[in-house]
Amino acid sequence: MTSGQSSRRATSVLRDISERGETHEASRDSEEQFRLLANSIKDYAIFMLDPAGRVVSWNAGAERIKGYRAEEILNRHFSCFYPHEDIESGKPAKALERAAVDGRVEDDGWRIRKDGSRFWANVVISTLRDDAGNLLGFGKVSRDDTARKETREALRVSEERLRMTLDAAEMGTWFWNLETDEVSCSERFRALFGLPPDAKLNYQACLDRTHPDDKERIDQSVKRTLELGVPLYIEYRVIWPDSTVHWITAKGRAHRNPRGAPVHMQGIIVDVTERKAAQEALKHREALERRATELTRSNNDLQQFAYIAAHDLQEPLRMVASYTQLLSKRYKGRLDSDADEFIAYAVDGAHRMQLLIEDLLAYCRVGTTGKPPQEVSGTIALEQALRNLQGAIQESGGMVTHDPLPTVMVDGAQLVQLFQNVVGNALKYRSAEPPRVHVSAKKNGAEEWIFSLRDNGLGIEPQYFEKVFVMFQRLHGREEFSGTGIGLTLCKKIAERHGGRMWVESEPGKGSTFFVALPGSETT
Repeated sequence: MTSGQSSRRATSVLRDISERGETHEASRDSEEQFRLLANSIKDYAIFMLDPAGRVVSWNAGAERIKGYRAEEILNRHFSCFYPHEDIESGKPAKALERAAVDGRVEDDGWRIRKDGSRFWANVVISTLRDDAGNLLGFGKVSRDDTARKETREALRVSEERLRMTLDAAEMGTWFWNLETDEVSCSERFRALFGLPPDAKLNYQACLDRTHPDDKERIDQSVKRTLELGVPLYIEYRVIWPDSTVHWITAKGRAHRNPRGAPVHMQGIIVDVTERKAAQEALKHREALERRATELTRSNNDLQQFAYIAAHDLQEPLRMVASYTQLLSKRYKGRLDSDADEFIAYAVDGAHRMQLLIEDLLAYCRVGTTGKPPQEVSGTIALEQALRNLQGAIQESGGMVTHDPLPTVMVDGAQLVQLFQNVVGNALKYRSAEPPRVHVSAKKNGAEEWIFSLRDNGLGIEPQYFEKVFVMFQRLHGREEFSGTGIGLTLCKKIAERHGGRMWVESEPGKGSTFFVALPGSETT
């Protein structure tokens, strides 16, 4: 080697030594700058691990978050930050393995401070390698995310409570993106609209479910909300696939961008079908009650009018009857046959009018002059009625028998009147055989006694079962049987006045059985 070559080689070695020194110095400066930077960060724990997972550096943020000073944690394995259950499952080692393979791993989970308290951490572990790819260790950055997790959990709980409240209130939620015309909604919304779970929705799809008579009204309400900003509130009908109709109440608001243009609407819906039905039922009931009140007032007015009219007619009618009877006595046979016939018509008409007025007054008195119900023996009431009918029984050759009859809660005089009218009809509308009437009673549960008055008379066609209880309705002409057609009407009114009922079963030619249901006691 020449002296020149030796000189150049020495110069090259000195240059290499100088460059390596500068590099080392630069590296040392870089590491110092990184250390200063890491120590200045207080909200993150930033530290280094060797390939085995031991802590080799520690910043001020790590000390603040985890509670260890540098001299307490250096050279300790980083698994001390994990809960016992994570250590047993091998989670720390698995994290390093994943980082070594993937170059980076991120995890959220519980970590342990020096004092044993837990905090929720967001952790990133990155692999550190040299230029040759050899593993130098790991860099780890942790953040205390406890407050954020608690906020997220509180939000989740709040949303769950809201969902449960909406479910309990049977409310459906909806969100309409005006820019895309997409409607997202809750399961309850789909159920209330009768929509399948996977159906994609837009405004028109929802509108297609509504009743045709309500679509224009919905459009106008939505337009007013979008243009004027007033809240949406509307009730309308939805038609389900099975054609059933449900009433829906929809509430919502429009949200606008900074320029004031509406960008979406959101709100809730509630099924109010039952409420609507209840409202309609209430309206119907109120209408019926008004009608019933009007009818009651009208009936009372008519009854009062009939009573007054009948009462006031008695005196002039008595005078007419008296004078026509006097004419008949004085001039019968002294005038021509036509005069005798005319006078007979007048006498008969006056007599029938007197009977009609008396029956009409009796009917009006049932509800106005009746006595309060009390315990009355059915047997005694029937015997009194038969005494009143003794002449008719003897004349017709009839016979009235009865079983022991119970005590019932009635106006005694009206019960006598009821028995007298029904038995009197049996004696009047008799067949060719002598009339036979049998009266009995049986208990119907614990509430009432059912009296039955069975006769062997002419009988009644089924189509006339209701007609015989209507005032002035007669099944026979006056030439065949006398009467005003009020008797059975009076009996039914007496039964109904006491909270009872009256009806008839009959077969033409085989007699009739009149039934009267009345409240009673256990006494027989």
